[in-house]
Order: sequence, then structure tokens, then C-alpha cells
Amino acid sequence: MPAYARVKTEDMPAEAEVRDHLNRILSSPGFQGSARLSRFLRYTVDSRLRGDHQQIKEYLIGREVFDRGDDYDPRLDPIVRVEARRLRKKLAEYYAASPVPPGGLWIEFPKGSYAPEFRTAGAVPRPGRRKFLWWALTAVPLLLLIWFRPGRHAEPLLAVLPGRWVWRGDDFPQVAYDEQLAELTAADLVNRYPGGVAAWPLLQKYRDSTNNLKQIASDMHVQRILLVAVRLEAGGFRVTGFMIDPSTSRKLGVYDVTALPLVTDEQRRRVSQELANAVIAKR
Repeated sequence: MPAYARVKTEDMPAEAEVRDHLNRILSSPGFQGSARLSRFLRYTVDSRLRGDHQQIKEYLIGREVFDRGDDYDPRLDPIVRVEARRLRKKLAEYYAASPVPPGGLWIEFPKGSYAPEFRTAGAVPRPGRRKFLWWALTAVPLLLLIWFRPGRHAEPLLAVLPGRWVWRGDDFPQVAYDEQLAELTAADLVNRYPGGVAAWPLLQKYRDSTNNLKQIASDMHVQRILLVAVRLEAGGFRVTGFMIDPSTSRKLGVYDVTALPLVTDEQRRRVSQELANAVIAKR
């Protein structure tokens, strides 16, 4: 990923240059298959080019991009925050596959903001970026080698996956609560599950595809898979963990947890901790 610097207001690129770059992104395979993210990106870039920063607000994005109604409340419906994370990930994948030449344009959404920023590649890195890249390139491979070295785990290695990555159904909520709950549950189990837990970043390649548990297990060298499912019922959400032996597709355990609200990060953290505790207690 090239170094880049923020484009100053007085040095804003020409609108035609930005739109040409935007169209190249939207015509790429990753964005052609995601209409909602494409609308999100186009809406925010258009608003930024017009200088209309008031339009780049969570509430307006929810109404204009994600077709929320008059009763839309961002505090109860995190659709914009969830999709913003997906948009940042898609853009990172695009630039990884299509490196920006020196002096070329770069569109980025800073964390915590929905307003895109235009950057130029080849400039001085932001403070701390070089140090982070050094750490990532040296420490992460070493940690993965230690974690997955043969003989480390005497007990079965576990992967925690969101139910929607494997199962299909209309009763999954539109907001991907199961993805965050799976990530939080894996983090809570990583130092407590005797067999060890597969690293969450390595599982991301199974998102947005039709997956087979046996294939995942073989690919990741795991012997157990915990599927975290969030279902819509008459009384609200129901969170269930299914422990599965992927070699036989046999359920080894079912863990229903208290159906707390899932609106805030703290509420989702409490649910994931309860699920992790249930897994440890019944193993």
C-alpha cells in the first residue's frame, strides 16, 4: 500500500479527475457485486465534491442511501456504521489489487467519519504508519507461525464463524450482528479454549461466499467450528451458538444465551461473553 498525504483544500483535484477515479472503482468486480456499497461511495463523494458536508451525516446517509423511513433512528439501527466498515474494507481490497501510481488519486474514509478524503500516493506517510507496517510485516507472520505450528494444540482447534457465512435464510437480521458477535466471542475464547482459536483475520476470506464446513475445516486445519447465529423471532433477537464437528457435520453442543438487546457495543460484548462462558462451561 503506497504512502499518501491528505490533499489540502486549496489543492483539491479537479472534479473530472475525482469522478473518473470513482467510476474506475465502481466498475471494479468488488463494487459491481455490491450495489449498496456503490451507492454509499457515490453519494458521499458527490456530496464532498459539492462541498455539502451537511449531507454526509449518518441520519441522511441512512435515509438517502439505505432507504430508511421516517422512523429511522441511528442509535437503534447501526446500518450506516456497519456498511462504513465494509466500505473501508472494500476500498482497501481495491487499492491492494490496483496500486495507485506516484501522484495518483486515493479516496479514503478516516475512521469515525463518513466524509471521504482525497489523497495523493507517493507522499510522506502519516505519523506512525511506517512503524505499524514494520510491526505487521515482522510480528504477524511470526505469531501465526507460533500459533499454528504442528503439535501446539493437543485438543481440537476451534474456528468461530457467523451463521450467515454458512447458512442461508430470511430470518437473519439485515444488520450483521452475528459477525461482530462471532469476532467478540473468538476474542473472549482465545485465552480460555484449550485447543486454541483460529485467528479471526484469517477467516475473512469466507465472507460473502457459499461455504462448506468440511472445506473450511480442511483449509484452516480446525477440528471444531462454533457457528454464531442471530435469528429474528416474535420477541426480538435470539442468539445461539452451535458447536459442530465439521468432519461428520454432527452437532456437539447448542448454547442459547440471554436475548439481550443488541443495539450497543456493550450489549453485544455482554452477549458474546455469555456465549463464550457457556462454551467453556460445557466443554
